[in-house]
Amino acid sequence: MKTGLVIDDIEDITISVELFFQANGMEIFSSETLKEGLEIIHENNLSFILTDLHLPNLDENALISTLKEATQVPIFVMTGGNKEINEFNIPEAIKKLDVSDIFIKPLDYEHMLKKITEHID
Repeated sequence: MKTGLVIDDIEDITISVELFFQANGMEIFSSETLKEGLEIIHENNLSFILTDLHLPNLDENALISTLKEATQVPIFVMTGGNKEINEFNIPEAIKKLDVSDIFIKPLDYEHMLKKITEHID
């Protein structure tokens, strides 16, 4: 069974993503903070991480580098978008952040499942 971690400070998002992936046969852990997420990483054998790019009191580069130091699994990013990351420049943003893929909110769950599954199978 594939196992993932969802990190987002908005509980409604973590719950909806968790329920969607569980309904599609995955075991999902969720966290509202990077600190809690790191504990889950160290305690479990994960297949992937899906994190919000904008967590409180943490810039995106520190977030991604901290996760990369903690694990070698693919890292996927969710974001509401901004000037630097939007639907038109996702390939450049993926390369800049060195992540597996980026998903713009509101999330297209089926697309997200397809892309994540492609990376972890």
